[in-house]
Amino acid sequence: MILAKNRSWLGPAWLGSQKVLPERRRVCDALTPGFEYLENRITDNCQGPYHCSGPYEVCRISQLFDPSFVAANLTAAAVNELCDAIPSLTDKAQLKSEVEAYKTAAAAAPAMDHSDVHAFTEAVLEFWRKHGKKMPMWRKMAKRVFAIPPNSAASERVFSLSRPCLAKTRMHLSRI
Repeated sequence: MILAKNRSWLGPAWLGSQKVLPERRRVCDALTPGFEYLENRITDNCQGPYHCSGPYEVCRISQLFDPSFVAANLTAAAVNELCDAIPSLTDKAQLKSEVEAYKTAAAAAPAMDHSDVHAFTEAVLEFWRKHGKKMPMWRKMAKRVFAIPPNSAASERVFSLSRPCLAKTRMHLSRI
Protein backbone atom coordinates (compact mmCIF):
# COMPACT_ATOMS: atom_id res chain seq x y z
CA MET A 1 0.00 0.00 0.00
CA ILE A 2 1.75 3.09 -1.24
CA LEU A 3 -0.36 5.57 0.73
CA ALA A 4 -0.43 3.48 3.90
CA LYS A 5 3.35 3.01 3.98
CA ASN A 6 4.32 6.48 2.80
CA ARG A 7 2.49 8.85 5.09
CA SER A 8 4.09 11.98 3.65
CA TRP A 9 0.59 13.14 2.71
CA LEU A 10 0.03 13.72 6.43
CA GLY A 11 2.54 16.52 6.55
CA PRO A 12 6.05 16.93 7.96
CA ALA A 13 4.89 16.37 11.55
CA TRP A 14 4.27 12.70 10.76
CA LEU A 15 7.92 12.10 9.92
CA GLY A 16 9.07 12.52 13.51
CA SER A 17 6.63 10.35 15.46
CA GLN A 18 7.82 11.90 18.73
CA LYS A 19 6.44 15.26 17.54
CA VAL A 20 3.01 13.99 16.57
CA LEU A 21 0.27 14.62 19.04
CA PRO A 22 -1.83 11.56 19.88
CA GLU A 23 -4.99 13.28 18.64
CA ARG A 24 -3.49 13.96 15.23
CA ARG A 25 -2.24 10.38 15.02
CA ARG A 26 -5.79 9.10 15.67
CA VAL A 27 -7.20 11.34 12.95
CA CYS A 28 -4.55 10.24 10.48
CA ASP A 29 -5.06 6.58 11.37
CA ALA A 30 -8.79 7.04 10.84
CA LEU A 31 -8.23 8.49 7.36
CA THR A 32 -5.77 5.80 6.24
CA PRO A 33 -8.45 3.16 5.43
CA GLY A 34 -10.12 5.61 3.07
CA PHE A 35 -6.90 6.22 1.17
CA GLU A 36 -6.18 2.48 1.10
CA TYR A 37 -9.67 1.94 -0.32
CA LEU A 38 -9.02 4.43 -3.14
CA GLU A 39 -5.61 2.96 -3.87
CA ASN A 40 -7.07 -0.55 -4.07
CA ARG A 41 -9.73 0.68 -6.51
CA ILE A 42 -7.17 2.37 -8.77
CA THR A 43 -4.71 -0.54 -8.73
CA ASP A 44 -7.42 -3.20 -9.30
CA ASN A 45 -6.61 -4.76 -5.95
CA CYS A 46 -10.31 -5.26 -5.16
CA GLN A 47 -13.36 -7.17 -6.40
CA GLY A 48 -14.05 -6.95 -10.14
CA PRO A 49 -17.04 -4.60 -10.20
CA TYR A 50 -15.15 -2.05 -8.09
CA HIS A 51 -12.04 -1.72 -10.25
CA CYS A 52 -11.20 1.84 -11.29
CA SER A 53 -8.22 1.20 -13.53
CA GLY A 54 -10.31 1.40 -16.72
CA PRO A 55 -11.81 4.81 -15.95
CA TYR A 56 -8.46 5.94 -14.55
CA GLU A 57 -6.78 4.95 -17.82
CA VAL A 58 -9.37 6.92 -19.80
CA CYS A 59 -8.63 9.97 -17.62
CA ARG A 60 -4.89 9.55 -18.18
CA ILE A 61 -5.37 9.17 -21.91
CA SER A 62 -7.63 12.24 -21.98
CA GLN A 63 -4.44 14.34 -22.07
CA LEU A 64 -4.37 13.49 -25.76
CA PHE A 65 -7.20 15.97 -26.28
CA ASP A 66 -5.18 18.86 -24.82
CA PRO A 67 -3.42 20.51 -27.80
CA SER A 68 -0.62 21.86 -25.60
CA PHE A 69 0.16 18.30 -24.44
CA VAL A 70 -0.18 16.80 -27.91
CA ALA A 71 2.24 19.20 -29.56
CA ALA A 72 5.16 17.50 -27.78
CA ASN A 73 3.80 14.13 -26.68
CA LEU A 74 1.59 12.55 -29.33
CA THR A 75 3.19 9.28 -30.40
CA ALA A 76 1.98 6.17 -32.17
CA ALA A 77 2.15 4.35 -28.83
CA ALA A 78 -0.10 6.97 -27.21
CA VAL A 79 -2.64 6.58 -30.01
CA ASN A 80 -2.57 2.80 -29.51
CA GLU A 81 -3.17 3.32 -25.77
CA LEU A 82 -6.12 5.55 -26.59
CA CYS A 83 -7.55 2.89 -28.90
CA ASP A 84 -7.12 0.23 -26.19
CA ALA A 85 -8.63 2.42 -23.45
CA ILE A 86 -11.80 3.21 -25.40
CA PRO A 87 -13.18 -0.08 -26.75
CA SER A 88 -16.06 1.65 -28.54
CA LEU A 89 -13.57 3.35 -30.84
CA THR A 90 -14.44 1.80 -34.18
CA ASP A 91 -12.34 3.59 -36.79
CA LYS A 92 -8.82 3.34 -35.44
CA ALA A 93 -7.28 3.63 -38.90
CA GLN A 94 -8.91 7.02 -39.50
CA LEU A 95 -7.81 8.22 -36.05
CA LYS A 96 -4.23 7.23 -36.84
CA SER A 97 -4.39 8.83 -40.31
CA GLU A 98 -5.35 12.17 -38.72
CA VAL A 99 -2.39 12.25 -36.31
CA GLU A 100 -0.18 14.52 -38.44
CA ALA A 101 -2.99 17.02 -39.02
CA TYR A 102 -3.62 17.06 -35.27
CA LYS A 103 0.04 17.54 -34.38
CA THR A 104 0.37 20.36 -36.92
CA ALA A 105 -2.72 22.16 -35.60
CA ALA A 106 -1.62 21.63 -31.99
CA ALA A 107 1.87 22.99 -32.66
CA ALA A 108 0.35 26.14 -34.18
CA ALA A 109 -2.14 26.66 -31.33
CA PRO A 110 -1.53 29.55 -28.93
CA ALA A 111 -0.13 28.78 -25.49
CA MET A 112 -2.71 27.62 -22.96
CA ASP A 113 -2.76 28.71 -19.33
CA HIS A 114 -3.16 25.49 -17.32
CA SER A 115 -3.31 27.41 -14.03
CA ASP A 116 -6.68 28.99 -14.84
CA VAL A 117 -9.24 26.19 -15.27
CA HIS A 118 -11.83 28.39 -16.99
CA ALA A 119 -9.35 29.95 -19.45
CA PHE A 120 -7.78 26.56 -20.17
CA THR A 121 -11.18 24.94 -20.78
CA GLU A 122 -12.23 27.73 -23.11
CA ALA A 123 -8.93 27.55 -25.01
CA VAL A 124 -9.22 23.78 -25.52
CA LEU A 125 -12.84 24.04 -26.66
CA GLU A 126 -11.95 26.89 -29.01
CA PHE A 127 -9.14 24.78 -30.47
CA TRP A 128 -11.58 21.95 -31.23
CA ARG A 129 -14.16 24.36 -32.71
CA LYS A 130 -11.52 25.84 -34.98
CA HIS A 131 -9.60 22.71 -36.01
CA GLY A 132 -12.01 19.81 -35.43
CA LYS A 133 -13.22 19.65 -39.03
CA LYS A 134 -9.67 18.85 -40.21
CA MET A 135 -9.65 15.75 -37.98
CA PRO A 136 -13.23 14.49 -37.58
CA MET A 137 -12.37 11.26 -35.76
CA TRP A 138 -10.28 13.11 -33.16
CA ARG A 139 -13.10 15.64 -32.76
CA LYS A 140 -15.62 12.81 -32.27
CA MET A 141 -13.39 11.22 -29.62
CA ALA A 142 -12.81 14.61 -27.94
CA LYS A 143 -16.57 15.04 -27.60
CA ARG A 144 -16.82 11.62 -25.95
CA VAL A 145 -13.98 12.31 -23.53
CA PHE A 146 -15.25 15.80 -22.68
CA ALA A 147 -18.67 14.31 -21.89
CA ILE A 148 -17.24 12.19 -19.04
CA PRO A 149 -18.37 13.72 -15.75
CA PRO A 150 -15.42 14.75 -13.57
CA ASN A 151 -16.51 13.05 -10.36
CA SER A 152 -16.15 9.76 -8.60
CA ALA A 153 -18.35 7.94 -6.17
CA ALA A 154 -15.18 6.35 -4.79
CA SER A 155 -13.74 9.67 -3.65
CA GLU A 156 -17.11 10.64 -2.23
CA ARG A 157 -17.04 7.47 -0.12
CA VAL A 158 -13.65 8.45 1.30
CA PHE A 159 -15.01 11.81 2.37
CA SER A 160 -17.99 10.04 3.94
CA LEU A 161 -15.61 7.79 5.85
CA SER A 162 -13.70 10.83 7.09
CA ARG A 163 -16.81 12.70 8.23
CA PRO A 164 -16.59 11.48 11.87
CA CYS A 165 -13.02 12.76 12.04
CA LEU A 166 -13.92 16.15 10.65
CA ALA A 167 -17.26 16.67 12.38
CA LYS A 168 -17.98 19.60 14.68
CA THR A 169 -17.44 17.35 17.67
CA ARG A 170 -13.78 17.04 16.61
CA MET A 171 -13.22 20.75 16.01
CA HIS A 172 -11.08 21.03 19.12
CA LEU A 173 -8.25 19.81 16.88
CA SER A 174 -7.96 23.36 15.58
CA ARG A 175 -6.15 24.21 18.84
CA ILE A 176 -3.30 21.87 17.89
